[in-house]
Amino acid sequence: MKISFTVKQDLSLVRGCDEPVIAGDITKFRSCSGWTTEIDLGETLRDMLDWWRGQLASLHQLSGRLHSTVGVQSKALDRYSEIILGPD
Repeated sequence: MKISFTVKQDLSLVRGCDEPVIAGDITKFRSCSGWTTEIDLGETLRDMLDWWRGQLASLHQLSGRLHSTVGVQSKALDRYSEIILGPD
């Protein structure tokens, strides 16, 4: 599922000393230490997304139990669940 979004910068939060772009280069560190990655970035991001989906699924189940038990419903949680997990 793809979700379009727009990033908007809040200029009131930008300080004059902030760097517009910060990018690192680990070439020197790798050459000095011999370090290499064991898990690539794509796998790391998939693992993180799967973990958060699991957390949200648990919250979604809890929200459903609360709603059916005491009539409590969180529209925000339901919306986040729909975005991440897809519609029921």
